[in-house]
Amino acid sequence: MSTEINEKDMIDAFKDSLAVKDKIKARVILTYIEAVSKKVQKRLLFELVRSDLEFQLPLLIFLLDQHQSFCQSFKVVEETLIAHAIDYPDHFANVINTEEINNPSLVITIAEKAKETQQVFE
Repeated sequence: MSTEINEKDMIDAFKDSLAVKDKIKARVILTYIEAVSKKVQKRLLFELVRSDLEFQLPLLIFLLDQHQSFCQSFKVVEETLIAHAIDYPDHFANVINTEEINNPSLVITIAEKAKETQQVFE
């Protein structure tokens, strides 16, 4: 059995899952984000942050929870979550109550960082 990933197909499948708002398929694809090239990783993140807020929030938190080393390399994940916590606190707070979030403490940590960031700009 070959474990080689066709990166073009992966990007196309991810874009399709975003277009139809299929969180399950998008999450499965993101499970393999560390198995592809940096170029494809950047493209997947680009497509994800372009999707609507309610769709992308749980997926970004999933990345932060399940792919911590990846998120260390791509600070845009945490930065985007912090920005969303500042700009859309109600949406952000609602995410903690979804079944998709395994580790609610991550959401709390992001909210704390958002508060600190907001205080810097006041």
